[in-house]
Amino acid sequence: MKKIVVGNTVAVAALLFLVGCGETTTSSSQQKTVEINLVKGDKYIGETKMRRVPDGQGRVVTADGSPSYEGTFKNGQIIEGKYFDSGKLFYEGSFQNWKPEGKGTLYKDGSPMNVEFKNGKLISMVDVSKKTAAKPKNNTITITQAQFNQVKLGMSLNQVEQIVGGPGQISSEYGKSGDKSYCMTIVYPGKRDDDLIATAHFTFVDGKLYSRTQTGLQ
Repeated sequence: MKKIVVGNTVAVAALLFLVGCGETTTSSSQQKTVEINLVKGDKYIGETKMRRVPDGQGRVVTADGSPSYEGTFKNGQIIEGKYFDSGKLFYEGSFQNWKPEGKGTLYKDGSPMNVEFKNGKLISMVDVSKKTAAKPKNNTITITQAQFNQVKLGMSLNQVEQIVGGPGQISSEYGKSGDKSYCMTIVYPGKRDDDLIATAHFTFVDGKLYSRTQTGLQ
C-alpha cells in the first residue's frame, strides 16, 4: 500500500502549532478562527480552543494552496477527516498521531477501498467499487479451524499456502507485486459439515502476513 508521509512537512509542522511563526485571527466571543504559518510555507486555517492549538474544524494547506489535511482537530491534531496527496484525496476516515487509525476509505486511482488501520498499519482492505465483496469461486481448497490456528502473523504467502494446501482467491490488492507497499488480501472458503458459510481472510503487506480473520470455521 501507499504510505501516508507525515514525517517531513505536515507532521513536523503540527509540532509547531504551539510555537507558530505567526498568525492572523478572526474571532467571535466563543470561537477563534486562526491562520497559523507553519514550516515550508504551510498553513493551518481553522478553529482553535486556545491560541495556536487547533481544536474544531480546520485544514492544513501547502505553500501553493493545495489541501493537505482537512477535518476535525482536537488538542492540535486531526482526529477525523481527509488527507490529500499532491492535492488529490487519498484517505478519508479516523486519525491518530497524524496517521490513519481505525476504519476509513482509501482512494486508489479514484476508486474507493474500505480499509482499517491498527497502530498505523493496514490490516484489512476491500474494494467497494464492486457491488459485492469478493467471494470464493469454485475454489476446491478449503480451510479448517485447525489449519487457521497454525497460520501465524509474519508468515509468507507460500507458508500459508503450504498449511492450507494450496492458493486462495485474491479479494483485493493495492500497489505492485514486489514493492514494499504492496498489499493483498486472500480468502479461503471454510470446510463445514452443514450449509452455513465459513471463510478465512489473510492480508499480506510487503510479503508478510499482517492480519487474519475467520468466520464460521470448524
